[in-house]
Amino acid sequence: MLEIVQLLARTLDLQSIQLSWEIKPTPEEVLDYWFEVLRSEAEGGPWQEMTGRFEDRYLYLDNQVEATNPLRSLFYTLRVTRKSDPRDTQTVGPVSVGDEPDLIALEIRRTWDVTLHELNGRRCWLFPVRTFGSTCKNCYDNITQRVTNSSCPSCFGTGFARGFHHPIEMWMRFMPIPSTAGVGTRMQAEAPAAGYAGAFPSVKWKDLIVEPNNRRWRVGKVKVTERLGTILHQELDLAEVAIGDPEFNVPVNITNLSKLAIAAERNYRYRTTVD
Repeated sequence: MLEIVQLLARTLDLQSIQLSWEIKPTPEEVLDYWFEVLRSEAEGGPWQEMTGRFEDRYLYLDNQVEATNPLRSLFYTLRVTRKSDPRDTQTVGPVSVGDEPDLIALEIRRTWDVTLHELNGRRCWLFPVRTFGSTCKNCYDNITQRVTNSSCPSCFGTGFARGFHHPIEMWMRFMPIPSTAGVGTRMQAEAPAAGYAGAFPSVKWKDLIVEPNNRRWRVGKVKVTERLGTILHQELDLAEVAIGDPEFNVPVNITNLSKLAIAAERNYRYRTTVD
């Protein structure tokens, strides 16, 4: 059975709560397990099933929260079931929201989101790098706990099967950093850039960001602005993924990701020109 760690619930705004979790690295195949999210207004239940069974996803956004009662407490549990033996089931939790952002923090978040969606943001997709789950059978040494092939085509050098989690839509403002590129052997120079995003989704080092034109960025440093311990927005140091890098081989179906039309006024990119 998978060992669930870091089951967390946090408030995003007055009408949504994010539930996230991780699993300890394991040689087992995580695709052999189902997850279900349950919710209750009492720590001891009764529990309401919020989702059907799903697999290989570690984030749930509950946007059915009523904002009319600020004193209402919600609790969540996670049910894990082995597909090959449905009798093998465990329930993790309950958990509830910890430090909730105050009204000032919520308004700052809302302002950032509106600005990115309506004025100067660009729609793109975040592929979180896997740091937990099934270890790669081709390049991960479970004894030394090290990756033996940084260009492994199965895990893209991450050490975990499939390399990256499912994509999450996000809006971000790109600010390219002028630089002088020298002559080198790489087919494509890594162009540096800065990115500004809201509090959701949470971005970390080595995550992959893909634009609608399939331009790809590797996340470096992540700096956050906080108020009373809650994140308001994120500032990212980015490097463009070069042809030949493992991340450039991550399969991305832009057609499926781009089914919803992007309004022209919501598709800005700031550019700089260097003489």
